[in-house]
Amino acid sequence: MTQTCVTDGCGRPVDGQAYACTSCADRAARDLDQIADLADAAHDVATGQTRRGPAVHGSGDSARLPIRLEVMARLDSATTAVTTWARHIASERGIHPPSAAVGRRSPRPEGDRVGQSGRDDLSGPLEAAARWLPAHLEWARHRREWPELARDIHAAARLVRAITDRPADRQLVGACQCGEVLYARAHARTVDCGECAAVWDVDASRQALLDHLGDRLLTAAEIAGLAVVQDPERDRQRVRRHINVWAGRGPVRGIAQRGQTTDGQPLYQVREVLARIAQAEARAAERLAS
Repeated sequence: MTQTCVTDGCGRPVDGQAYACTSCADRAARDLDQIADLADAAHDVATGQTRRGPAVHGSGDSARLPIRLEVMARLDSATTAVTTWARHIASERGIHPPSAAVGRRSPRPEGDRVGQSGRDDLSGPLEAAARWLPAHLEWARHRREWPELARDIHAAARLVRAITDRPADRQLVGACQCGEVLYARAHARTVDCGECAAVWDVDASRQALLDHLGDRLLTAAEIAGLAVVQDPERDRQRVRRHINVWAGRGPVRGIAQRGQTTDGQPLYQVREVLARIAQAEARAAERLAS
């Protein structure tokens, strides 16, 4: 008898005794992989060891940020959801979950030192549970509680992504048709959407984003960010300085200002500026080759 997948928003046909399709199980596995990859970074944000984005440099108390209680609460919510499912599945299957997944990771007291690896322990309970669960998803998709499990895992992944601001060691490459922002690891050829599981070609996604924004008017800072999306090897601050220099030369020798923001910042056409950047880089490459 053929039935349909019970995962929220799916409805694909499912054969046999399964309640969910393999595609939804794969999506849950990707969510868990991302949770595991970001768990340590999320913990550092919540406990004030790093900000979202760049790390806090320096030493001593001056380099430490205060623990962010509201972020810690969100991280605890994600941790509770994922570790609860790990314990539930372990109990139902008569096996033991990873020992770290049943513990609770606490903020390091001031003055505590980390090991040579730079981390206070191998992993917290969130990471441990997230790395353990994927091996049990095939079993779980044959259970009536699958919709709740999939919903909780996906919500936990969204919470962890929000805490860390963007996937660690990944670069913005565009946006999915569902609206989700796409990040890819350096040199990756494809990227999976964390929301709808669509698979995108990284280069094509970057180009689609730039084509969509080509006629838009943006500030020098915003266009510098897009220039880095186009080529992650570029230095954003250096690109921004170049844009400011070209703007000072006027439309004949540089670039033309096309308007301004409500607070007076100059606006430039994205396509024109990106073309100017490409020309400058081509000339620089020719000089180096000669």
